[in-house]
Amino acid sequence: MIDAVTPRCYLAREDKFMVLDNVSDEGFTVCDKHKFLDYDRVLVVLQSLAKLHASSIIYEEKRSSELGEHYRLTDDHEEEFEESFFNDRPDFVNAKGVEASVKGVVKEIDIFGFPHKLPSGKSFPEMAEKVCYKVYDLVKPSKRFRNVLCHGDLWATNFLLKYNINAQPTSGGCKFVDFQCGRYAPPAQDVLSVLYLTTGRGFRGEVHVPGDRDFMESCEEQKLFAIVQAAIYFPLILVGNDLVEAYFSDAELNEKALFEDRSYLVLAHMNKDESYTTRLKESIQDLKEYCDYL
Repeated sequence: MIDAVTPRCYLAREDKFMVLDNVSDEGFTVCDKHKFLDYDRVLVVLQSLAKLHASSIIYEEKRSSELGEHYRLTDDHEEEFEESFFNDRPDFVNAKGVEASVKGVVKEIDIFGFPHKLPSGKSFPEMAEKVCYKVYDLVKPSKRFRNVLCHGDLWATNFLLKYNINAQPTSGGCKFVDFQCGRYAPPAQDVLSVLYLTTGRGFRGEVHVPGDRDFMESCEEQKLFAIVQAAIYFPLILVGNDLVEAYFSDAELNEKALFEDRSYLVLAHMNKDESYTTRLKESIQDLKEYCDYL
């Protein structure tokens, strides 16, 4: 089942290279990161995501039956599932990157003119910083809900879609790539990531995601992850390619934007791209609405 939603891998050398199917030859194309996905595209992505998640459950159940005992992927692959982005280990390579991202998110509250005081009387900047760091716990395997192989990084450039002659996405026409943030977590985490990273607040307010009680409760638990992920990701991933090249080719700018304070990116780009500004504002609005109830 997993072969249907990922390119076939023919050869891999750890930390060196991978040889994959060129799925563009089959008609798959990358989405425009600056544009929201519509309902039909979101549906195709979620249908393929369900296959990805189901494949690990099927594998675990088969192995449990073969071994005659409870089996989970982490029994054999705990090292491979070590968190690669939101890792709270003190010496973790991306610790400064996360700190710079959170600092940028907090500064966006002022940049976009959000009030500092929440309905509870608490400080929005202080609560925003506090809830952002809760992401470290949310990426760990759940002790309550069933965990699966999650992609972990489902923004628009990490999956490819295939379209028919009417320019509509085809059923099953989605391939996932770039599993560097793959983790063992509840499937709701990936589902909500897709919705918060590729659609707008208007879309999310209109569309109901059906599910059983356990799944919906898991969605409530994982909603904060998706909100924080979007707020942290957007200042960097939605920047135009020309500015990305400028920042990454300048050592000083690169250090400031990536490892000191992401608000440098926001201030440099917000007046050049209306969609960039809109999506960043929406991400802070989502964060505020979450903090309003704390």
